[in-house]
Amino acid sequence: MKIGEKIYCKDRYGKRRMHTVLECEQCGEIFIRENYLIENGRKFCSVKCRGLSIRNRLQLVCAYCGKHFERSESKAANAKHGVSFCCRECKDKGQRISSGISAIHPNHYAGGEYVDYRRLAFDAYGAKCAVCGIANETMLDVHHIDGDRGNNSIENLIVLCANHHVSVTRKAAKIEGRKYIILGV
Repeated sequence: MKIGEKIYCKDRYGKRRMHTVLECEQCGEIFIRENYLIENGRKFCSVKCRGLSIRNRLQLVCAYCGKHFERSESKAANAKHGVSFCCRECKDKGQRISSGISAIHPNHYAGGEYVDYRRLAFDAYGAKCAVCGIANETMLDVHHIDGDRGNNSIENLIVLCANHHVSVTRKAAKIEGRKYIILGV
């Protein structure tokens, strides 16, 4: 059979009708279709191929793992930095300082010179609250005394538990000379 060849075949009701040999516009598979369906513009071998032909999808490559994936044109256009990832896990890994992609690093990474001020404070003062002495690392925060998160000098850092840290940030208490002072008492 050749593409475009006309042949007679029985339709689904058993009547002999004129059919044409066609090539699917989506997948390239050769198939036979009744002539009246061709006149209506149906030149696909299946509903799946027709659906794929009308989708506006882009083929992209994940910037982190290199995996090929599809994304709609509108979502691909919304990428802030023009970098696409196949999943959230790859985006998170790509954003890391150590193994990440600098185009999507947050501004506070300062060109990859990230300072782990939490680790600095724990090493200098120990992993315990300066006020109550709680020593559970998951409950501890490191507070910048002058309020400047860019100033990571050890003199500007103090280790506080979550309760004391929230009272300082909400202005119910303050830190003066490395001492915790409750306001309004």
